[in-house]
Amino acid sequence: MARPASTGETPVRGRAVWRRAGIAWLVLVGPPASLAPAQEKEYWREPIRLLEAGRPGKALEALDGVKDKVPEGSRWHWWELRGTALLDLSRDGQALEALNQAIALRPGCLGREVRAAVHVRAGRYAEALADLEACTDVKTGKEKSWRTEPLRFAISGPFRERWPHAARKLELRTEEGHYDLISNLGLTGEQMDLIERDASLLDSSKPAEKRKLDTLLRPAPELQQLGVLLETIRREMLPALNLSAKDWPAGRVLRVMVFRDEADLKDWRGRLWGYRSRGWLDDEANTLVTFRDDARLTSTGLGEGTVDGLVYLSASQLFSVYAPDSPWWLTGSIGAFASEFRLSGRGRQIKLELGLLKRKDPAGRPTPFECVKKMVESWSHVPWRRFFRSTNEWWGANLTFPTTSQGWGMCYYLFRGPDAEFRRRFGAFLADLRAGEDYDAALSKNLPDAALDKLEETWVAYWKGM
Repeated sequence: MARPASTGETPVRGRAVWRRAGIAWLVLVGPPASLAPAQEKEYWREPIRLLEAGRPGKALEALDGVKDKVPEGSRWHWWELRGTALLDLSRDGQALEALNQAIALRPGCLGREVRAAVHVRAGRYAEALADLEACTDVKTGKEKSWRTEPLRFAISGPFRERWPHAARKLELRTEEGHYDLISNLGLTGEQMDLIERDASLLDSSKPAEKRKLDTLLRPAPELQQLGVLLETIRREMLPALNLSAKDWPAGRVLRVMVFRDEADLKDWRGRLWGYRSRGWLDDEANTLVTFRDDARLTSTGLGEGTVDGLVYLSASQLFSVYAPDSPWWLTGSIGAFASEFRLSGRGRQIKLELGLLKRKDPAGRPTPFECVKKMVESWSHVPWRRFFRSTNEWWGANLTFPTTSQGWGMCYYLFRGPDAEFRRRFGAFLADLRAGEDYDAALSKNLPDAALDKLEETWVAYWKGM
C-alpha cells in the first residue's frame, strides 16, 4: 500500500538490518586507527547512504567512482561495501568474490558477517558458522557475539541442541535442490529422545553401523511430503508470476522450518528477532517458518493450516528472491494471490493450481472476491497511489481482511486480467527493482501517480463487471 502523503513517513523496506547497521556503525565511528585521516570517512558516506536507502545499484556506481581515491590500507572496506551491495542485488557469486577480497586484506573485518549471509543463501551452513565464529570488532579485536549470536542460532536450527546425534532425521534437502527443510512433523519429542539414544550408540565409521544409522535417521514421510509440496509451489508459482527459472540466482537454496505446533514455534521465535503470528520471513537467515495446524487434513496428509501457511509464505519468499527489498505490501499481496489454490494428490503426484478466483466459500466464509466487489462498488478501497507507496509499518498496522483482499484483487488483475499495459509497466518496475533501483524512484519512473490513477479506474471497472 502506498505511503499516505500527509504523514511524511519515510518508507521502510525489509532489507538486511543487522548487516547495514554494522557497516553504518563502522563508518560513523570511524575507520581503524591504522587508517589515515578522518576525511577518509568521506569516501564511504555516499555508498553507505545509498545502501541504507535501498539503492545497491547506485551504491555500486558510487563505489566505482571513489575506487581510485581509496588508499591501499582501506581497500578492504571498499571490497566489503561492494560485497554488501552485490548481495543486496542477489548477485551472490560476485558478492562472494568481493568479500573474499575484503577478508584477505583484513581477516577481522565486517565482511565476514556479510559473507556468512552469502554462505547461508547457498546452503553452506558450516562455512557460515565458521565466518561468524571468526567475527571480531575492528577496533578492539573482541568477538562480536552480541550481534552474530541470533544468526548463528538460526543457522544451527532448533533441534541440534536437544538431539545432536539424531537431528539429521528432521532435516532434508529436496531432490531438486532448491530447499533445505527442517521439521519435526510426524515425530514426538519422546520418539526423538529414543532415536537420539540409539543414534548415539552407533559408530558411523563402521560400515555395518553406518547403514543402521542411515536407516534410523531417514527423514519421516511427512518431511518428504513437505519437500515435494515446496518444490511444487515453486514450480507452479514462477509461471503464475511471469517469472523465469533461468533468472534464479545460481546456487540459491531457500531454508524452511515447519514446527509441529505453535508452542514449538513460540519457543524458537522467542530466541530470534522479527517474527509474525503464523510464520515469518528472515532475510538474513534465509528462512521461512510456520507451524502445523491439524484441524483438517489435505489429500497430502498434511494439515490444512500447514499447506495454507506454506503457500502464502513461500510465494512471498520466492518473489523476494527475484525482487529483493520488496515492501511487505507487495510480498504479502503476492502471497494472498497464491493462497487461493486447489490441491489434490499426494506423494510425488501432487497437483497444485495457484491464483484461482473463488467467488464463494463452501463453508460460508467471506472470500477476497466478495470483499473486493463490495469495496469497488462503494469506492471504499485504498487509492492505488497510496497503496503502492505504503510503508511496512502501515501494512503491519492495517493487516486486515479488506487490506489483504485488495492486494489479492490487484495481483489477480495484474496476472489474470486483460490489462497488458499494467503488466508492461509492472514488469519494467520489477526489472528496475532487480537492478537495484530505489523503490520510490522505480515506482515514479514506471508507475507515476497519473498512470496509477488510470490503472485504478480500469481495475474498478473490471471488478464491477465481474
